[in-house]
Amino acid sequence: GQRISTRASGGLLRQLAPPSRVTDFPKGSMPWPITANASTALPSLLSSVPQLEPALRLLRREDHGASGTFISNGQSTTAEHVSVCTMSRTERCDLSGMAPDSPWLVRPGGKTRCIFTTTTPYQFEVIRGDRDKLLLFFQGGGACWDEPSTSFPACSTGAFPQGTRGGVFDRANPDNPFRAYTIAHVLYCDGSVFGGNVTRQYRDPSGSPVRQAGYENARSVLDWVYGQQAAAGTLASPLASLVVSGCSAGSIGAQIWADHALNRLPHVAAAVVPDSYAGVFPSSGE
Repeated sequence: GQRISTRASGGLLRQLAPPSRVTDFPKGSMPWPITANASTALPSLLSSVPQLEPALRLLRREDHGASGTFISNGQSTTAEHVSVCTMSRTERCDLSGMAPDSPWLVRPGGKTRCIFTTTTPYQFEVIRGDRDKLLLFFQGGGACWDEPSTSFPACSTGAFPQGTRGGVFDRANPDNPFRAYTIAHVLYCDGSVFGGNVTRQYRDPSGSPVRQAGYENARSVLDWVYGQQAAAGTLASPLASLVVSGCSAGSIGAQIWADHALNRLPHVAAAVVPDSYAGVFPSSGE
């Protein structure tokens, strides 16, 4: 009969084990209740599919600082150096001051923050490339919408950089069409798919109220980008090419913010590329 495969889990199993170890389950006999919340479903999931556990434990780690370990294909790798710039009244963290093809972290401050006070301050990643080409990429990382999903957590709780490894970020791959682009990477750490602006009634591990500030986080990146296009010697105006993209939760972020970016950034050509999630919901959806 028809079978449901754990290969549908966004590639997580493929990152962790060869295809021969990926388990299929007959329809109607999934090893955990789909409708259960994270606090009851995930322990059952881990015991039923043991090869998931290392990847899930790795994804939950919160000790990746600015010079910490990047995650690549489910494995930890040696970190590349990441420079950090903190914005202030006198420091704009201009693109012109950043070394080309190297990751930088910009900390905008203000109302930005991650979901927990115990993890990183909010920061976004910049990789300087051509002045007239910009990739605005929204990072993926699950979602947290209530106390159980936040306690697990089912979303990324720290703003961790990608660096110049893998996919559209790979500066050494000649087949990567974005290898020469300037990249503004909207990091994700509040669980609200880049649209939240709410203080919850429940608390984080330090006892502080959980705060989801995805709107402020995303807006801080866009405001920085707009400022770079307005400043001489940074981003060109108009851009020859503007691409707005994102993966998983970041796909929703790209769809939420694309119109804003396309209207504010003068450009000759533009594309919006939502990857792995279509923001289409029934009219009765919350």
